[in-house]
Amino acid sequence: MYFKQFLHDDLGCSSYFIASRQSRQAVVVDPQLETQPHLRLPDWVEVFRAHVEGSCGKGMCGRPSTTIGFERRYNPVLQPGRDEFIRLESQVPARPLNMIAQDPGRPRARRARAPRVCRRSLQRNGGRMSNGLKPLGVLVLLLSTACGPMARSLYIAGCNRDIDKATKAIEAARNDGERASGYAERGRAHSEKARYSKAFKLIAGDEYGRLSGLAIEDHDRAIALAPDNAQMYLSRGLTYFDRATVVDPADPTFRAAMDSAGADFTSTIERDGRNARALDMRGLVHTSIGDLDQAIADFALEMTIDPHLGRMRLADAYCGRGSSYHRAGNLDPAISDYEKAIELGASADGCACQPEAPLAWIYYERKQYDRSWEVVRRARATRKWIDPEMLESLKKASGRVE
Repeated sequence: MYFKQFLHDDLGCSSYFIASRQSRQAVVVDPQLETQPHLRLPDWVEVFRAHVEGSCGKGMCGRPSTTIGFERRYNPVLQPGRDEFIRLESQVPARPLNMIAQDPGRPRARRARAPRVCRRSLQRNGGRMSNGLKPLGVLVLLLSTACGPMARSLYIAGCNRDIDKATKAIEAARNDGERASGYAERGRAHSEKARYSKAFKLIAGDEYGRLSGLAIEDHDRAIALAPDNAQMYLSRGLTYFDRATVVDPADPTFRAAMDSAGADFTSTIERDGRNARALDMRGLVHTSIGDLDQAIADFALEMTIDPHLGRMRLADAYCGRGSSYHRAGNLDPAISDYEKAIELGASADGCACQPEAPLAWIYYERKQYDRSWEVVRRARATRKWIDPEMLESLKKASGRVE
């Protein structure tokens, strides 16, 4: 393995060249200013950050990964135009101490001035390195998520712009339908401002109540103006769901907000039976309150409309219900649900329920070693985690090594 770091002395950021002479492959990781090429990627694309907060980025969250869809929706730094973005990002703090490029082949740190030398070398050689290495690609995302003071201010400013824009739309509306849409949009903007501000403790409880109340008032007006429009109920349901996300599940207001959200999602579905978003959100409501049977029913319907998201949701719901059965000692239904989750293609996302490890344990404890090994093979094929302790026990008990 060969590793080379090129330091941008003015910012303290780096570009990287990583290569393997054995596989004759290489990758250049090179920061770029323009984010639009990345934002054209699908929402589900996962992003792993390459920098920490400092001169390379302000207000960066502690999460090691994110998705394009999350950043597109919530990242305030992506909202301003290019000139405003450059102005904001040029206000960088001092370069961190002891931030020097390191060549692992030498005992001393060394600096390298030309951060784009690898890219130019690739271009000169028609996409090939001079020693025959083939580039795998270039990956860079300088994404700041909403954590720092500047990012929070930008996000709130965006909410205020949305509120003003919706207010103007209401005033300019030519009919009840347009007026209802304006109220619904303003309600969502009030709700997002309230949710975000409460989540980051930017406002007191009474101000949160005022903003949240304004949101519901706008949604109620929208529904009164357009009672047959499914989208009006969906918007209010999303606002009630927002309310639930910022309180402790043990708080009585959590269940009240979830119930109200569920009722509005049901009203949406009654008016538009193929509204995948409403089915998805109602399934999430049922998941949140522990009604996994109904969640599975919702996600099964969603899968007929949106196969990709519906399948992921359904797999996670089956895995979650299987886990509940497992904890209660009901192993046969647990096995059935775990198997369904695997068949549907349970996500490898670390935040999602993963059925392979607990299912392998159940088969191991039942001394059904062949079935346990089959689960292990499927897990390895899809890069899912298997408990090393269980695996060692399975090897000893079965007398097999795979």
